[in-house]
Amino acid sequence: MNTPQSQKFSVLEEIKRLETRIAELRGEQLRELKERRKVVLAELESIDSNIAKITEIHGAPAAVILQDKRPRRRITDEALKGVIVKALVEHGVMGLSIPEIAEHVGHDAQRIRKFISSNPKALKQQGAGRGTRYFLP
Repeated sequence: MNTPQSQKFSVLEEIKRLETRIAELRGEQLRELKERRKVVLAELESIDSNIAKITEIHGAPAAVILQDKRPRRRITDEALKGVIVKALVEHGVMGLSIPEIAEHVGHDAQRIRKFISSNPKALKQQGAGRGTRYFLP
Protein backbone atom coordinates (compact mmCIF):
# COMPACT_ATOMS: atom_id res chain seq x y z
CA MET A 1 0.00 0.00 0.00
CA ASN A 2 1.12 3.50 -0.78
CA THR A 3 1.06 5.47 2.36
CA PRO A 4 1.66 9.22 2.43
CA GLN A 5 4.96 8.52 4.18
CA SER A 6 6.18 6.17 1.41
CA GLN A 7 5.06 8.61 -1.29
CA LYS A 8 7.01 11.35 0.47
CA PHE A 9 10.17 9.23 0.42
CA SER A 10 9.69 8.23 -3.22
CA VAL A 11 9.24 11.88 -4.23
CA LEU A 12 12.37 12.87 -2.30
CA GLU A 13 14.27 9.99 -3.89
CA GLU A 14 13.06 11.09 -7.34
CA ILE A 15 14.18 14.69 -6.66
CA LYS A 16 17.58 13.42 -5.54
CA ARG A 17 17.87 11.21 -8.63
CA LEU A 18 16.96 14.14 -10.91
CA GLU A 19 19.45 16.45 -9.20
CA THR A 20 22.17 13.83 -9.73
CA ARG A 21 21.19 13.50 -13.39
CA ILE A 22 21.30 17.31 -13.82
CA ALA A 23 24.79 17.37 -12.31
CA GLU A 24 25.88 14.60 -14.72
CA LEU A 25 24.44 16.47 -17.71
CA ARG A 26 26.18 19.69 -16.67
CA GLY A 27 29.45 17.76 -16.41
CA GLU A 28 28.95 16.34 -19.91
CA GLN A 29 28.13 19.78 -21.25
CA LEU A 30 31.26 21.22 -19.66
CA ARG A 31 33.42 18.46 -21.18
CA GLU A 32 31.89 19.04 -24.63
CA LEU A 33 32.47 22.79 -24.41
CA LYS A 34 36.10 22.27 -23.35
CA GLU A 35 36.65 19.93 -26.32
CA ARG A 36 35.09 22.45 -28.71
CA ARG A 37 37.27 25.17 -27.18
CA LYS A 38 40.42 23.12 -27.87
CA VAL A 39 39.39 22.64 -31.50
CA VAL A 40 38.58 26.34 -31.97
CA LEU A 41 41.85 27.43 -30.32
CA ALA A 42 43.82 25.10 -32.59
CA GLU A 43 42.06 26.57 -35.63
CA LEU A 44 42.64 30.11 -34.37
CA GLU A 45 46.36 29.41 -33.93
CA SER A 46 46.47 28.08 -37.49
CA ILE A 47 44.74 31.23 -38.78
CA ASP A 48 47.09 33.47 -36.80
CA SER A 49 50.04 31.60 -38.23
CA ASN A 50 48.74 32.08 -41.78
CA ILE A 51 48.14 35.78 -41.16
CA ALA A 52 51.66 36.14 -39.82
CA LYS A 53 53.07 34.45 -42.94
CA ILE A 54 51.05 36.68 -45.27
CA THR A 55 51.80 39.96 -43.49
CA GLU A 56 55.50 39.31 -43.00
CA ILE A 57 57.57 41.87 -44.92
CA HIS A 58 61.33 41.44 -45.14
CA GLY A 59 61.46 39.27 -42.05
CA ALA A 60 59.39 41.57 -39.81
CA PRO A 61 55.64 41.44 -39.30
CA ALA A 62 53.71 44.24 -40.97
CA ALA A 63 52.39 45.47 -37.60
CA VAL A 64 55.95 46.14 -36.43
CA ILE A 65 56.78 48.02 -39.63
CA LEU A 66 53.65 50.17 -39.28
CA GLN A 67 54.61 51.06 -35.71
CA ASP A 68 58.03 52.26 -36.89
CA LYS A 69 56.51 55.20 -38.77
CA ARG A 70 58.46 58.33 -38.11
CA PRO A 71 56.70 61.67 -37.76
CA ARG A 72 56.28 63.52 -41.01
CA ARG A 73 58.46 66.54 -41.57
CA ARG A 74 56.81 69.92 -41.43
CA ILE A 75 55.24 71.22 -44.58
CA THR A 76 54.11 74.73 -45.47
CA ASP A 77 50.51 75.42 -46.40
CA GLU A 78 51.54 76.19 -49.99
CA ALA A 79 53.43 72.93 -50.35
CA LEU A 80 50.56 71.03 -48.72
CA LYS A 81 48.08 72.68 -51.11
CA GLY A 82 50.16 71.46 -54.05
CA VAL A 83 50.21 67.90 -52.73
CA ILE A 84 46.47 67.96 -52.01
CA VAL A 85 45.70 69.30 -55.49
CA LYS A 86 47.83 66.53 -57.00
CA ALA A 87 45.97 63.90 -54.94
CA LEU A 88 42.61 65.34 -56.00
CA VAL A 89 43.66 65.31 -59.66
CA GLU A 90 44.80 61.67 -59.45
CA HIS A 91 42.16 60.20 -57.13
CA GLY A 92 39.41 62.77 -56.60
CA VAL A 93 36.97 62.17 -59.43
CA MET A 94 34.19 61.70 -56.88
CA GLY A 95 35.86 63.97 -54.34
CA LEU A 96 37.87 62.91 -51.31
CA SER A 97 37.18 63.04 -47.60
CA ILE A 98 39.78 64.37 -45.16
CA PRO A 99 40.98 60.87 -44.15
CA GLU A 100 41.27 59.90 -47.83
CA ILE A 101 43.25 63.06 -48.62
CA ALA A 102 45.50 62.35 -45.63
CA GLU A 103 46.11 58.82 -46.86
CA HIS A 104 46.99 59.94 -50.39
CA VAL A 105 49.29 62.80 -49.36
CA GLY A 106 50.90 60.91 -46.49
CA HIS A 107 50.14 63.42 -43.76
CA ASP A 108 48.01 63.32 -40.64
CA ALA A 109 44.26 63.97 -41.05
CA GLN A 110 44.47 66.65 -38.34
CA ARG A 111 47.02 68.55 -40.43
CA ILE A 112 44.73 68.35 -43.49
CA ARG A 113 41.74 69.48 -41.41
CA LYS A 114 43.75 72.43 -40.06
CA PHE A 115 44.81 73.42 -43.58
CA ILE A 116 41.23 73.29 -44.87
CA SER A 117 39.85 75.31 -41.96
CA SER A 118 42.53 78.00 -42.35
CA ASN A 119 42.13 78.08 -46.18
CA PRO A 120 38.39 77.67 -46.82
CA LYS A 121 38.61 78.86 -50.43
CA ALA A 122 41.40 76.42 -51.37
CA LEU A 123 39.00 73.53 -52.00
CA LYS A 124 35.37 73.17 -52.97
CA GLN A 125 33.33 71.48 -50.24
CA GLN A 126 30.22 69.36 -50.65
CA GLY A 127 28.26 67.75 -47.82
CA ALA A 128 28.47 68.12 -44.08
CA GLY A 129 30.05 66.29 -41.18
CA ARG A 130 31.72 62.97 -41.85
CA GLY A 131 30.22 62.83 -45.34
CA THR A 132 31.98 65.99 -46.48
CA ARG A 133 33.81 65.56 -49.80
CA TYR A 134 36.40 67.99 -51.17
CA PHE A 135 36.94 68.82 -54.82
CA LEU A 136 39.18 71.12 -56.83
CA PRO A 137 37.76 74.64 -57.00
